[in-house]
Amino acid sequence: VRFDVRAGVYLATTTDAVSGEVDTLQRIVSVPGELRSHVRELGLLQAGDQLDLHQAGDDVLSLRVLPGLDEPLGCLVQATAGYAHLCCEQTAAKILSATAMYLSANNAGERAQAEQIIVAGVAREEKMHVPGRGFRMYPDMGDHISDHYSRLAVRYLWKLHQLQQVPILSAALLRAIERGLSLADDAGQAHQLQRVPASIGGPEDAYTLACEGRRAQVHGWLESALELSGGEPSLRAPQSAVHDRVTLSYAAAALLALGEVTSGLRVANLVTRQLNAEGRLYSTIDSVAAIALMVQLQRSGVADQGGVVLVNGERMSVAEAAGHSDRIESLSVHSGVCLVELLAIHTERWDRFVGGPTIRIGFRDPQGQQKTRFVQGDRATLRVELQEGYEDGDLLHVCLPAALSWLKGGGRVQRFTLDFEGRPTLEVPVLVTGEIPGPQHFAVCMRNMFEEERASNPGLLSIQGS
Repeated sequence: VRFDVRAGVYLATTTDAVSGEVDTLQRIVSVPGELRSHVRELGLLQAGDQLDLHQAGDDVLSLRVLPGLDEPLGCLVQATAGYAHLCCEQTAAKILSATAMYLSANNAGERAQAEQIIVAGVAREEKMHVPGRGFRMYPDMGDHISDHYSRLAVRYLWKLHQLQQVPILSAALLRAIERGLSLADDAGQAHQLQRVPASIGGPEDAYTLACEGRRAQVHGWLESALELSGGEPSLRAPQSAVHDRVTLSYAAAALLALGEVTSGLRVANLVTRQLNAEGRLYSTIDSVAAIALMVQLQRSGVADQGGVVLVNGERMSVAEAAGHSDRIESLSVHSGVCLVELLAIHTERWDRFVGGPTIRIGFRDPQGQQKTRFVQGDRATLRVELQEGYEDGDLLHVCLPAALSWLKGGGRVQRFTLDFEGRPTLEVPVLVTGEIPGPQHFAVCMRNMFEEERASNPGLLSIQGS
């Protein structure tokens, strides 16, 4: 049974005519380009902090006390290791995440998954390596080196050395570790990088030197980067959203490494409250920084459950609160640190990106001619062009109308994301799989994987039947 609907929440009810048994199914129909998801924010509450579910906002659905960091760290690592796009930086980020996954694995299956990601990642990274110069963004981009992203890839690949301390590794994994470190050393020499820097050139350097105990040097950087007096911590010189989360993550990790837990948790909260529906941050760059922060939180023992809280007015230990079965309406921390998960609804609207870089969208028939009307069974190509040109990290998000499908892997896909991979134009083959009795709407959106602010949406588009 097919019928047209507007955006909204729909409940379908079916009743068995013989038994009278009833079954129901609820679905949300959204406007194309308006995406709703559940996010699980992580709150790090200290003595004196409190949360009230009724005052947290209409989008917050529930509160839950976590027994530790294993769950959110596991989600963050898994989501980053499973990232779908594969430039030199993203491939190295997947390798770094899989390294953390391997070190924290609870069973052979998790270790096998991590090993597979590392081996495949190093093999791809090798295709992007230009000896003596660094890493190109993608394997087919000639000898053009992206200095910024190549440097990040080096930093990530150096984390493979942590696996060298594991006593028993497979031969394939050992080869991948050795090759990955060799690639990083070669590119690092080209970029004049050191594993332990002599001075602080950025947030990660500050955290590295904090772990080395260089307190005075790190404090100087922290004072120049952060404003900690007064209310909520802030950056003295904010830049872009991704860059700011990176700075906050490494700054929080540095404070924790120096033993300044109260300030470190205040800064960390600004990052952990931004985890998305997948359990990571916007890009691989800030997600990698968040992994470093989460690992340092574990090392610092902030989640040892030694605190005391009030749950719905009842006094109990943090450990007891983590096993609390009733709905938590209010939470107040009396002592210690309490990890809280806030389940909330997040809505992303592509129409807020109207006015960004210009993109041209159109359909072509098999002969390459413009196509504006369709009938069931037609094949066509959706062509999207970046009018001002490509920038590293540009992606295309698509929500096709009901009658169109991208045939991919034997299935009909209507919502997907593609990487421009250095090209200003993308072409997607589509098939008309349904009737078009009237106008059907769809949406496309260009977003950048590294710059959250670089985005463009031409507004709601439509197709017509012949």
